[in-house]
Amino acid sequence: MRCHVALTPAEAAASPLGIVVDVMRATSTIAQALAAGYRRVLCCAEIEHALALRAELGDEAITGGEREAKRVDAFDAGASPREFAEPRAETLILSTTNGTRSIVAAAEACEQVVLGSLLNLEAVAAHARESGVDYTVDCAGYKGAFAIDDAYCAGRIVLLAGGERTDAAIAADMQGCLKTLPSCSRHVRPLASRR
Repeated sequence: MRCHVALTPAEAAASPLGIVVDVMRATSTIAQALAAGYRRVLCCAEIEHALALRAELGDEAITGGEREAKRVDAFDAGASPREFAEPRAETLILSTTNGTRSIVAAAEACEQVVLGSLLNLEAVAAHARESGVDYTVDCAGYKGAFAIDDAYCAGRIVLLAGGERTDAAIAADMQGCLKTLPSCSRHVRPLASRR
């Protein structure tokens, strides 16, 4: 089992198992909504797709989301996990600046996708470990750039799930990286052996 971490959306790649992380919004909000009793959460990359889906589903769904950390005016709710402590419908249709776009992209590229956050670390890591397949943790980042909160969560997942790590996965596991960098990085190993 090999694991890789895509620290930005541009680095995301196809994999048997994709784990998408957007700690500050999407994946934490989805974990909270499902724990609160929403039956399902449907992710949309674009606002107009969310609104069209809401029109199709009617009263069984509400919309939630944000752009630039501001609630979308046309939506029923924002994208903070706090807003989903109680279900207001069977279905939440969610669209966010970064996370839902990464989720939709992963769904197109990976055989299976799960969503990781600090709220469900152990369950996601256990799933990756038990699946026994190669996996990639895709960090949603912020507007295509690196986000430390997503990288931290990715590192925690890698630490718990295990597997043969790429250098990006080693770097994401900040705790393990500091302890093992000279011995585990394929690029550092030759340099360390010259001492």
